[in-house]
Amino acid sequence: MRQRGYNLTITSALASALLAGCSQNPAEPDWDDNGNAYARRDTAICVDKDDRRIDDDHCSRGGGHARFIYLGSGARIPYYRERPPFGNYLTSPAEGKSYSTAPLATNMTRSAAVSRGGFGGSARSSGFFGSGS
Repeated sequence: MRQRGYNLTITSALASALLAGCSQNPAEPDWDDNGNAYARRDTAICVDKDDRRIDDDHCSRGGGHARFIYLGSGARIPYYRERPPFGNYLTSPAEGKSYSTAPLATNMTRSAAVSRGGFGGSARSSGFFGSGS
């Protein structure tokens, strides 16, 4: 038993060290408390005719109304079907800059709030943990 606890400690420490190292990867975004991602480098994202973000494959294939727009370092990266903040992007790449694709972690849609049902406060009234007679 003692050895398992020791291995768990090493595993947790190693995982923490690896995660700390990953958070410094410039390809990964910075996140705020509201779930918004911010680019660590200049980033190109694909948008539709209404400037809503879509998968980059739409721009790579060509044709249609899809096009790339260009966000500067520190800009908020919109989720799919969201628009970038107004005035916070360029419609053509800035001269002399190179742009990365958006980090994979941002390739998703924002989900609606989830209401939690289930047992909640009523579970304590089940009587299951009563003091037996």
